[in-house]
Amino acid sequence: MSLQSVNKKKVNYKLNRSRGLGWEDDLTRHINEKFMLTDAYNLGGSTAHVPDIVTFSRYHYDFTRKPQSLHKIRISLDDDNKNRVTEDPPKFITNPFIMVIECKFTIDKSYIIPKEGVDKGFEFLRNLEKYDRFVMLAFKFKTGKAKNKTIFVLLKYNHYFLMCDYDFFRCDVDGTFGFYHKGVNQHKPARLHDYLNSKGFGGEQMKSITGLENLKLDEL
Repeated sequence: MSLQSVNKKKVNYKLNRSRGLGWEDDLTRHINEKFMLTDAYNLGGSTAHVPDIVTFSRYHYDFTRKPQSLHKIRISLDDDNKNRVTEDPPKFITNPFIMVIECKFTIDKSYIIPKEGVDKGFEFLRNLEKYDRFVMLAFKFKTGKAKNKTIFVLLKYNHYFLMCDYDFFRCDVDGTFGFYHKGVNQHKPARLHDYLNSKGFGGEQMKSITGLENLKLDEL
């Protein structure tokens, strides 16, 4: 590897890191302003086993409210690990909840989170049984064609996620995402659907929203 390539990687890392911190601040501010009766705290995430953001609801929020509008979502836990689009997404958050958020910023067309990066959120929530629990992966892409595009993937908590066999989670700027194995020549989709359902984890376990303006508590 040439010295020029090494220097370019260092510059990209510093750029992603600095803008990533700004993304954490922006998302924390958005949640505190737009999520009624909900508090969000930016923990920084630089410490091992600590997520970037922790969000929790207060008990006075009316979770029976219907969403003002429904946005197309992508769910990628079917047998073929391919996205299918539905017009009427089920509400995930229907009770007092706690949510941990991993924020990722990139100037590339895709972002990969290793399994341990996803597991960190589930580990953090393991003993917090008083609330409904969720892990959110929040991606911000800044490429030549997609400037400041944001994609949010919400996962329902279940400790069986920690036992699933996959190597990483990948999200692309076009909105496709999923769990994958490392392949020799290409990434191989990991099939989690059958395993999770066999453990009593039936139903839709994942949903996504594109656009920060669409990230509203009524629609989660």
